Amino acid sequence: MAASAVLTVLCSTGLTIPNSNRANQTPCNPGHPGDECAYKCNDGFIAIGRHACQTYETQGINVINHSFFGGRCDRLCATTAKQCPQGTVPVRHNTTDSQGPCLETVCMTQDHALRTVARGAYEIFRHGRAPSSGMYTNVRFNGQQIQRAGPAGSEYTGLGIIGECIADAMGWISRQEAQDRILLTLRAVTNRVPGFHYRRTPLGFVPIFFDAETGQAGDTDGQLMSTGLLTAGALFVSTYFNRVAPGTSATKEITALVDELYNSVRWDMVLCDENGRLSANGTGIPMVVHYNGTCKGPLNYPKPDGFYGFNEEHYTIWLAYEHTCGGQPAGRCNHPGIERMWQAWQARRNHPDEEYAGIKLLSTWSSYIVHLPYYTVYPFNSDPVYQTLFKNHWLVDREYYASSSAFAGGVRYGLGAGPTQEWCQGLPYFADRLHSDGGCRTWSAYSMAGYMPAEPKVITSHLLELLAQGEAVM
Repeated sequence: MAASAVLTVLCSTGLTIPNSNRANQTPCNPGHPGDECAYKCNDGFIAIGRHACQTYETQGINVINHSFFGGRCDRLCATTAKQCPQGTVPVRHNTTDSQGPCLETVCMTQDHALRTVARGAYEIFRHGRAPSSGMYTNVRFNGQQIQRAGPAGSEYTGLGIIGECIADAMGWISRQEAQDRILLTLRAVTNRVPGFHYRRTPLGFVPIFFDAETGQAGDTDGQLMSTGLLTAGALFVSTYFNRVAPGTSATKEITALVDELYNSVRWDMVLCDENGRLSANGTGIPMVVHYNGTCKGPLNYPKPDGFYGFNEEHYTIWLAYEHTCGGQPAGRCNHPGIERMWQAWQARRNHPDEEYAGIKLLSTWSSYIVHLPYYTVYPFNSDPVYQTLFKNHWLVDREYYASSSAFAGGVRYGLGAGPTQEWCQGLPYFADRLHSDGGCRTWSAYSMAGYMPAEPKVITSHLLELLAQGEAVM
């Protein structure tokens, strides 16, 4: 029997790109899925993106149907379109002149340009901070300004106070302002701010979301991941100021409040037994613990190889081990359940069970899965094996975006998590991941920058190219 012929539908639309050499007289040739059409923009315009043959459907909507898509030519504002002087790089942003929308060019040193990316990240956290409590919320950009959006989050708050340390180190705010802002936050989480009550479980686990003004939470559950990231952020703050401003009254108060927070959690009670209750001898790691001490699934149990699957609770697991077994010889901790948990958790790095494109990974989730432990957990960022897996995540992130899953490639990558447009994703919030089908992919200059330790020169060049195209400016 003869093999059936496979009919391939060619991309026969999207063959022209305005203001480029791909005009009506010289369009792209119809192509197969994945074919790329090279193009060059006319004088006064800048090329942005790949123009590739693709089909894309999300939430039952056929957004792109066998069409070339992705490349465009944006107009440069005539008054600033000249080439930047030697020693500087172009940073562009959207604006409007007498002829309509255009990209305005500002020439900066490379260092100054990269600092704009970092400053933009800090400003997002700054806009999300509640001045009455020092707690941090999500933010939303309405086209004119950044506004606080939704409840405060324990995780946002842990990262927010780290941001204040960065702002101090970069000279964006005074040391006194940084310490004052952090002290208000720490007083709030230890219930020293009148009118604000930060409710926690009897074992000290914190809520994930709560009212930024009052501390009132919608439920009484404790989130182990949130507890870990908030505490890791607080310990970061204490370490930082004890290095840059030791012995000052503000540093002493920060240290005392951080120690109180750290020691108020029953880190030895982060395991669940087969009956779904917290137990020092359990083997299941929960994400959520009810107020009454029962565990809420799903639980992370050791896999058949005896090791846990890696996830965003790395900082919680580390804190549990450090607080419970720290200072005791390895293998001789007086809490054997915590010792076994740590060893089975750490062993995963030597036996990674995830991969993409043949590259071994800790996880296929978004970039934050390796970014957050890298910047908050010393046993992660100082370990050569974790460092290799961190770099693998960067390699795979780029590979994914260059594939037919996204057709972005080049300097656009950085799987992230955050608010999404519901028509596009079907959810108001989504954590992107490799292998996921449907929905819209996101890329982030901040996620790209988070990989910087993996390959500084290469990632720097990627960020500078995005800045030159006006797509990494906040």
